Amino acid sequence: MRTRVAVSVVAVMALLPVAAGCSAGSGRTAQPPSAAPGARRSAPARSTDDVRAGQRAAAALTGGGLVSGTDAVGAGSGALDGMDRDETIGKGRRLVIEAACVGRGSMTVTASSGRATAHRVVPCGDTPQRRSFTFTTAAAHLDIERRAGQGASGGAAYLVRAAG
Repeated sequence: MRTRVAVSVVAVMALLPVAAGCSAGSGRTAQPPSAAPGARRSAPARSTDDVRAGQRAAAALTGGGLVSGTDAVGAGSGALDGMDRDETIGKGRRLVIEAACVGRGSMTVTASSGRATAHRVVPCGDTPQRRSFTFTTAAAHLDIERRAGQGASGGAAYLVRAAG
């Protein structure tokens, strides 16, 4: 019994970087996105408030923003500004990208893969604000960039799922 409890605690601790830092990833079970080969980490949240806001934003996403289930491809949370790259995504893959923001102002989420690019503005508020869009990769990689609007502050999260 002690072994199971210890393994469970280790598994929960492994998920903490999902809330504190950002990275893209893939997998069929809940895991820190940075575990994926080819994933690049973006800058961590600037403050404890940003971390909490990123956690609240992630909780507003489908499935709580965790990379779990067969359709989840990647996820990240943290500061409004950052960029993540997944080099294992595959060319021609149709995806749903969901982003959420908690705080003040707005952020722009940009998905890019080869020549394909899509931008969405996500408003930030006291309660998590969400936007989602479909995107088809044009190369074997996917970049997700988050850029804070002028005077914006808070935390953000995104989730990438396979489109049905």
